[in-house]
Amino acid sequence: MFKRWVENIVKRDISRNKSVLLIGSRRVGKTTLSKMIGGDDSTYHTFDDIDLQIVCKENPGYIENICKLGKINILDEVQKAPDIFDTVKLLIDKGYLFILTGSSALNLKHKSNETLAGRIRIRNLNPLCWGEETVPLSGIPETSIFFETMEIPKDPLLFRKGISNFESAIDLGGYPELVGKDISEKKQILKDYRNTYLQRDILELSNIQDLNGFRALLAALAQSIGSTVNYQNLANESGLSHVTVKKYLYILEQTFIIFKLYPYQYGPAKRYVKSPKWYFVDSGMLGSLNLRLSEGQVFENFVISEIYKRMLVVNLDEDKLFFYKSAKSSEVDLVIEKDSNLYLFKIKASNYANPKFTKHLKGFYDIFDRTKQIKSFVIYRGKEFSNINNTIFLPVYSMYGFI
Repeated sequence: MFKRWVENIVKRDISRNKSVLLIGSRRVGKTTLSKMIGGDDSTYHTFDDIDLQIVCKENPGYIENICKLGKINILDEVQKAPDIFDTVKLLIDKGYLFILTGSSALNLKHKSNETLAGRIRIRNLNPLCWGEETVPLSGIPETSIFFETMEIPKDPLLFRKGISNFESAIDLGGYPELVGKDISEKKQILKDYRNTYLQRDILELSNIQDLNGFRALLAALAQSIGSTVNYQNLANESGLSHVTVKKYLYILEQTFIIFKLYPYQYGPAKRYVKSPKWYFVDSGMLGSLNLRLSEGQVFENFVISEIYKRMLVVNLDEDKLFFYKSAKSSEVDLVIEKDSNLYLFKIKASNYANPKFTKHLKGFYDIFDRTKQIKSFVIYRGKEFSNINNTIFLPVYSMYGFI
């Protein structure tokens, strides 16, 4: 079994006697990782067990009977047992140590922040970052490759592996179960994920009634990749009400299927009420929908989702990732705000480093305040590193195996 990049971070939390809430979609390896970290020095209980759910609902204090002081107590799928949090809080105060896992953030972050504030760390586990299964991390990552200025590959061998593995990665994504399987088996696994997770588990979890409308919304959402999303347009496309669209999008986000970027150009008080852009966390899940999308849409989703997953590993809040679009349609696909720096990215499914790609990035410099240091990049499908108009052209393959 390969090491996950977040493993050392969770181990550090545990070594500091800090309990952890590990959140992520189903089938990303939360249980496996928790058991690897706990080893023989742990207890394990899952709330997929209906009987345990019922017992803890009737008597939340029962948790103390099955957990042990001096052990790492793993409680799996805790979103199914929200009544236990007060007991967990009391046990943490008594010196008990926990790894809690959840595959839905519906009320889970709020519940943990409300009850366990200061007592627990929230860590994210997503599908694999590209190359994660090949390149284990020996230490704790503090920053990302995307904050560096590169003119050559960081590792020529990994760069070559990125070239070799790119088509598979963009088509099939990074669910851990796919590692080592042949193409046909990977496609079948993704089909099963789509049918069970998207069309059964999420429906049951959130009481979604209109399956056809839900499928139509997923299709409309995928076809809008790279564009701002107007909720009324999604409602028209899917045949759902405006209110239902917002509810379903919230559910998909809280179950870690999609994530959003807000526009950067508005002040903090306004940007969160403007139309966002939505992306799929995993390109394989996007591909399993069997929709006809442009090459540019698929490439943009892949790159932004890979950056998003890496930012969570290095503990950069997802609300520091934005896009920019001016009234005159000047557009920056991704803006990352970090300390006093801004990092700008154009994402182009082109094999050539075209100077025209830097036009919108240059326009950004003229508008925004120079108190922040700005670095600009183009991520593209070519193989050459170059600097054009003070913009670094990064081959997408340089992402492989690096945070």
